[in-house]
Amino acid sequence: MLDLEQKVKERTEELSILVNELSTPIIPVLSGILVVPLIGNFSDERVSNFIERSLLEFSRQKANYLLIDLTGVKGLDTYTMDGIQKLILSIRLIGGECFIVGISADQAIQISKSNIQLKNIHTFSTLQHGVEFAVEQNGFEIKRKKE
Repeated sequence: MLDLEQKVKERTEELSILVNELSTPIIPVLSGILVVPLIGNFSDERVSNFIERSLLEFSRQKANYLLIDLTGVKGLDTYTMDGIQKLILSIRLIGGECFIVGISADQAIQISKSNIQLKNIHTFSTLQHGVEFAVEQNGFEIKRKKE
């Protein structure tokens, strides 16, 4: 019986780790540019995991820019915004830059009413605009092929 309980506990931990990894994917867009789409609600553990995974992947990929996409976030609580602010500071400390993209009108109102400081942080209403800006900042140019 104890053996079965141990196996169930181990499997539950494995699945929890997998869910955390899948719930906050880190997507390479182009050389030096990563996107982290945030989806759903964030618990304390999920915010910590998001910060840690983002920093590790940013360093591993030798990225220059991290775009934090809020499109899939329904509500922004203070703890989640504090976590985003900590991630932005940490990325800056290792020489990178973060942009916040996918900000809805409701989120803009929530952020403006909070104590979150977004001074000197590029923000964009869509992921597309953020990617275009990051591409330009990274020294690339996107242009249509001549037909």
